[in-house]
Amino acid sequence: MTRTMSRFQWFIVLLCLVLLTNCTTRDGECHEEMKTALGCELYATSYDPIEEIYRPASATMNATAYGIGTDSLLYDNTSVNKLSLPLNAFDTISQFVVCCDSLANDTLAFYYTVRNNVISLECGCKPEFIIRYFSHTTHAIDSVIQLSDEVIDLNTSQIRIYFSPR
Repeated sequence: MTRTMSRFQWFIVLLCLVLLTNCTTRDGECHEEMKTALGCELYATSYDPIEEIYRPASATMNATAYGIGTDSLLYDNTSVNKLSLPLNAFDTISQFVVCCDSLANDTLAFYYTVRNNVISLECGCKPEFIIRYFSHTTHAIDSVIQLSDEVIDLNTSQIRIYFSPR
């Protein structure tokens, strides 16, 4: 009797192990993109002498950018036509210093609200941002236009920066 009981117990244990391994996720990894960043397109303004107006055009520039209050150097004289600036999910303001083509340094400040989008148990929450307003200095920057107020991924541009003519 004790021998059959032990076989029966082993059968139950093995059955439980099989059920547990089949009920869990296969890899337990997150397959979603969890990062977000503010996309800033770079534009240069040049004078058209024929029509006597200034025309903006998308531009590739050597950019240096870093966050204020952090020790992060995001771009170090890197040739780009778009900047990806990471916003702080634990604050409601992020500030950056930007210098393009060795022009004067400008400061950009973004004020926003943060919402956490729950993706899954494996991934957790993804921070998403709603830009409330922004400000900037005008040493080399002529103007800044907001294209969208939602920052929800790494691919979308929310800001267009126009640099003054040289």
